[in-house]
This record gives sequence, structure tokens and C-alpha cells, in this order.
Amino acid sequence: MQLLTLTHLFCWFGKIHPFLDGNGHIQRALFAAAATELAIPLAARFAIHPRPFDRLLAWPLEMFTRAVPDQREHYLAMVAEYLSSWLAGPFDLPASGIAP
Repeated sequence: MQLLTLTHLFCWFGKIHPFLDGNGHIQRALFAAAATELAIPLAARFAIHPRPFDRLLAWPLEMFTRAVPDQREHYLAMVAEYLSSWLAGPFDLPASGIAP
């Protein structure tokens, strides 16, 4: 449930953002603040600054913003899978899926 909450926050901010630049940095800062508020530790690999592998996140985020409401869940799942790599604790265990 926590991962789903973080994913919705991340995706919807990206969809409604009013900024022309810096969206990814703000999304990551918001994500980090929300994860901290939910008492989920961030993984050591989390960074505010973009990394080359974030291109893997760009496509499902873009598709989420363009999708009609009944198609968004598919892209939310893809974003959630990626975002879970930024979290530690139960999310950081190999083959653990999502936290209970």
C-alpha cells in the first residue's frame, strides 16, 4: 500500500506539474520526503540527480500522463516497480516483491 501511495504521488505530480524544467528533481525530492514520512528508508542508490538508467522511468511516466483513466494502472505498475529500487527495508530484499 505504501509503494502504491508513493507511486500515485510521483505519477500525478509529474502529470500536473507546472514547471518547464527541474520536474525530475522535484519529483525525487517529493518522493524522498513522502517515503521518510511513511517511515520507509531510502536505498543508498537513491539520488536527487538523474542517472542514465532513469530513461527506464521516463517512458512509463510519459505514457501515464497520456493514458486515459482506465489505462493508467498498467503504467502505475511499471513506475512502482522502478520506484521500489529507490527504497530500502523490505523493498530492498532480493525477490521480495512489495512490502507487506
